[in-house]
Amino acid sequence: MIRDRLHLRNVMTPDLARLAIVLAAWAGLARLAQNERISGLVHESAPSESTVVANARVTVSGGSSSAIATTGADGRFTLDVAPTVGLALEIASSGYETAHVTIEDVSRARRLDIALTPIPGDIQLTRSGTNDCADLPKSPIGVPGLREYARIAVHHDGILTVTSAQLPFFNNPGYVYRQAGDTWEPNESDYVLLRSPIPLLGGSVYVITFGGDKDLCGPWSIDATHPR
Repeated sequence: MIRDRLHLRNVMTPDLARLAIVLAAWAGLARLAQNERISGLVHESAPSESTVVANARVTVSGGSSSAIATTGADGRFTLDVAPTVGLALEIASSGYETAHVTIEDVSRARRLDIALTPIPGDIQLTRSGTNDCADLPKSPIGVPGLREYARIAVHHDGILTVTSAQLPFFNNPGYVYRQAGDTWEPNESDYVLLRSPIPLLGGSVYVITFGGDKDLCGPWSIDATHPR
């Protein structure tokens, strides 16, 4: 009799183990089915919204949810989170100010659009070439000067300083213009003199042009600093 009971126990044990595995799988699937999937795009703030931010760390916390994702090369991320109210996101990336987003209703926030602002600071601009006629476009319509030497997106107020430039033109005036919709308008200080500070406003795109009278189609260069 004792032998029979032991045999019965040995027969039942594998079945119970398989049943436990199945129940655990069902429970996991049930939890996943209850989760909400949110996705989003992380990019720079104006005026460079088209620039995506790769490798940004997206941390989700609050309520019953806690998850982490990293944006891909396209700036996109996805997260599966438990339904909750008042979900908080923190988006961080090197060189950018950390952003915080609060989601009141996860079910209505499936696709997020998140802008990161670069940390304030100066950028070194160095460009050169062998033939400005082949390397550089003509100045935009409405902007004086023969060639566009640089176009910069500025997020913070600051100073542009052109420290040196090689200018293959018959005469060498330089200009800084600010984009306003589909047009360009003179900057507060729009005439470029070497090593003279030129104030720029954050949230704008600027173009730097040089040249007057005749283009000699020769070597060109520009060295400058400007705010991020």
